[in-house]
Amino acid sequence: IKEEVPHGNIVTPDDIAAADRKFLATVLDRPISVMLIISGIIAIAVMGMITYTGVMGRLREYSTLKAVGASNGWLQWVVVRETLYRTVLGFAAGTGLSYLAAMLIMQFWPQFTVTIRPQMIPLIGAAALMMTIIAALWPVQRIASVDPAAVFKA
Repeated sequence: IKEEVPHGNIVTPDDIAAADRKFLATVLDRPISVMLIISGIIAIAVMGMITYTGVMGRLREYSTLKAVGASNGWLQWVVVRETLYRTVLGFAAGTGLSYLAAMLIMQFWPQFTVTIRPQMIPLIGAAALMMTIIAALWPVQRIASVDPAAVFKA
């Protein structure tokens, strides 16, 4: 075709496919980014709710510790330490599983490209850590106001 039409603009199927991919990436970039931000916020909120529920579920045990002499500061430290362990381990496992899922998706469905932005991982981790610590310390305030005699009433 180039020989028959030397001044023509020849477009190959690969060129068309590349232009389509570039166009779709441009059009879909903003909605996908918004969906990712929303899903990140939801994930962090779920982590906070799980932490809050976990601490509230153990409220009697923490209240018993307070009744036998544990200080409020020590109870806060115990709750924060447990929360840190759970958050760090859960976040590390979630990050590892994300990379594994991305690899498997691209291996079994090569038409899909999964991109994980490593520069976002520390930011999301910090937000998750903050949310879970706040969610853990919130019920500790209830523990601080517990009357030790009320703990042992059946």
